Amino acid sequence: MKGRRLESIYVMSSETAYVEKTRRKETADLWHMRLSRVSYSKIDVMMRKSMLKGLPELEVKTDTICAGFQYGKAHQFPYEESKFKAKKPLELIHSDVFGPVKQASIVG
Repeated sequence: MKGRRLESIYVMSSETAYVEKTRRKETADLWHMRLSRVSYSKIDVMMRKSMLKGLPELEVKTDTICAGFQYGKAHQFPYEESKFKAKKPLELIHSDVFGPVKQASIVG
């Protein structure tokens, strides 16, 4: 793989960064993850307008919504007001607790 140095980083195009064998397995989901979870409709636009060098022709379902996006936008109803009032520091602690999550992370 070759890249050109731009100050303290190396810049490579997606065209030269991938082996031809792996290109056969590329999907819209894979590019969705590579592009920081950009929407499928935006991937479709980028593909149709040739906005990203190396982005192959993909079958993109523009009505698909990422499950991670749905979890991130989920809201919770407010809690009831506590009857307990702290009298000294650290007697009452509020924390943000999340889980369990049904969707596995990238590394499992």
